Amino acid sequence: MLMVVIAHIEIPSAYHLFTPERIGVVSEPEVFVFLSGLVIGLIYPALIAKEGWRSAAQKLFKRSLQLYIVSLWVVILVYLLRFVPAINASVLYTWTDSQTGIVYDLYNNPGADAGNFIQNMLVLRYGPGQFNIMGLFVILMFIAPVILWALYHKQTLLLLVISGGFYIFNVIQPTRVTIAQFENAFSLLAWQLLFVIGVAAGFHWDKLLRIIQGKYGRPILIICAVLFFILLVYSLNNPWTVIPYDLRLTIIDADTFTEIYSGWFSRVRLGIGRVINTLLAFIFFYMLLTRFWKGFNKAFGWFFIPIGQASLYVFIVHLFYVVLMDNIPIFRENRVWVNAAGETLVLLAIWLMVRRRFLFKIIPR
Repeated sequence: MLMVVIAHIEIPSAYHLFTPERIGVVSEPEVFVFLSGLVIGLIYPALIAKEGWRSAAQKLFKRSLQLYIVSLWVVILVYLLRFVPAINASVLYTWTDSQTGIVYDLYNNPGADAGNFIQNMLVLRYGPGQFNIMGLFVILMFIAPVILWALYHKQTLLLLVISGGFYIFNVIQPTRVTIAQFENAFSLLAWQLLFVIGVAAGFHWDKLLRIIQGKYGRPILIICAVLFFILLVYSLNNPWTVIPYDLRLTIIDADTFTEIYSGWFSRVRLGIGRVINTLLAFIFFYMLLTRFWKGFNKAFGWFFIPIGQASLYVFIVHLFYVVLMDNIPIFRENRVWVNAAGETLVLLAIWLMVRRRFLFKIIPR
């Protein structure tokens, strides 16, 4: 969630010494998608055993509907913000192509055809780019019961083969399944793979832990750690500098880095290198947090745990802080430490809202 807020405020900041893609070719969406699947895989097997698959499916369908309604409200509210004279919310309802400088209206000329405009609203074709991944989650939550059904009926291999098949098909023939905006940045046929892997990992969590605790566990973890650091070193050769004194390695020249990146680490199509790097990063940091949990929890748990527990709430309210920061001139002067101070205040304000349960009865968590 910290990375999401920093990424979406979009100003040069000292935080960029650590983000984005400084710990491997991994960014916040991959973590969101994988962990969402993992949590479902961890929680729902017990629910299925107690209440049955139908009850679990109903809860997931209800969550999918909730996410859709939230997305629709955000799409409408952001559209209405453009008519408030005192607020410039263009950071939410427009997108600027960094290569050409062309500014695109994410609501695509709403005055042209009212019926078509409303239809595009309903299918989440319009809306802020900072929130469009929610459309992906609407669909992932909707198909989650089918994934759980396959796992519960011991069809894990078949499930992974089918999911991998969709992924490979999309690599060979890039395909949009929906007209929703999220597919501009998160191809459904590609990103479902990471979610399915997450659900399967959560479902078989005890088995995976037994493997790690067995005689092959240490070699597996060592190999994962080595591969994680290799990809970390690769990511540090990224030639696209964000801030003036951004530390970058030059072991790999810019052209070679870009060629490898475009071939293996595409974000929209979720390159297989990015999938592997996400899993390696999860394993590495899970080991690290397990080993040093007491110290980490004491130092940082007060902030990260409440923020994580209210992630949907945070994801919604952070949009208004994105607008706020965009309307304060001092944060447009490229002063990285001033910008970092502003972002820190935003993070603490969001944390305080969570702790005080501000509008919890209205904004879902």
